[in-house]
Amino acid sequence: MKPVTLLATLATFAAGLGVGLWLAAHPDPSPEEAPTAPLHASPSTSRANDHAPSPLVTPPAPARLRDPLHALQLTARLADRATNAPLADADLALVEPAPPPREAAPDAPPALEARRLTEFGRARSTPDGRVTLTITNAPRDLAALPLALALEAPGHVARMQTFELDTSRTDLGFLFLDAEPSPGVVLTGSVRNGNRGPAGDALLLLGSDPLYPLADARPVGRTSAAGELELDALVQLSDRHVVQQLFALTEDGLAWTEVRIAAAARELDLGVLRPAPTQRVVVRVVDESGRPVGAAPVEARARFYPLAGLFDADEPGFTPDARVLALFQARTDAFGHAWFEHLPAPHASGIYEFVSSVPELGRGTALLERSGEAAEASVTITLGSLR
Repeated sequence: MKPVTLLATLATFAAGLGVGLWLAAHPDPSPEEAPTAPLHASPSTSRANDHAPSPLVTPPAPARLRDPLHALQLTARLADRATNAPLADADLALVEPAPPPREAAPDAPPALEARRLTEFGRARSTPDGRVTLTITNAPRDLAALPLALALEAPGHVARMQTFELDTSRTDLGFLFLDAEPSPGVVLTGSVRNGNRGPAGDALLLLGSDPLYPLADARPVGRTSAAGELELDALVQLSDRHVVQQLFALTEDGLAWTEVRIAAAARELDLGVLRPAPTQRVVVRVVDESGRPVGAAPVEARARFYPLAGLFDADEPGFTPDARVLALFQARTDAFGHAWFEHLPAPHASGIYEFVSSVPELGRGTALLERSGEAAEASVTITLGSLR
């Protein structure tokens, strides 16, 4: 072999070997890793794609239509709003209410019958107030209608209330009706000032709150000059579930008696009312150094029934009569003494809490428990003892 030919062969072999080694060190990218060059369609290709059919899109399946509702069963318990007593022979009806009249008088609402457009069913309550209303073939789809419940019961005000239909909740619970206004009960009796004869012109008050009847009491009249009381149509039928207290404020103190009225009563004789036993209580108010404090206000706060609650400002809705409050309020003289002349004596396990407060000196209290037959008692309040 010629030297030239040998050299050419060796050069070709070396070049091939170098290329092989380079390819081994730099393998081809996988199809996923290989960069994709942007495609630039030719004008002819672009126009062809404009007329190509769009991919088919499958529309969602239509929602299943709700079946019309023509049958329904509702249960409820009908009761008196004031007493929670069950209402027997009361009617419950499911109705479609009529639109309100355009020119209805504001003080004369239309009768219940005039407010019904369609009645779908009616049921009557059992003696325990339970009622089951079953509708089996309503002429229209109940779920597509505005609905209302019509309630009627003997001796009660009929009413209609809107009703949101929920087939998962068919027990309506308690439904309440208000008793109709009716002739009240005439209360009769007399008030005497201890052994001094009739208590003429005594202020009469009636309290209905079960815990604080005196704080809730409202003036209802006065006794005659002979001490007689006659309160006409005072206690309405709707009040008869409450044990009320009638108070009489006399010159000798405060008298009270329980008013408990039977359902069918039209008159109740309370007999003779006399002021409760009283005590004369002297309250001494001093500062922390023991010096008497003059012109300090003092309140006698009864902590026993039925006199409690007069000064409890946190109790909502109570506005005690000022003439009653005066019996339980006093102010100290120059020697620091406050006098309560006709304070009803605490009875049973009752106590009085005497409270005084002066802005510059602070607040103090003292307790007075039942002290047997003692006609006079005394307590001392130290101002500043309560911070």
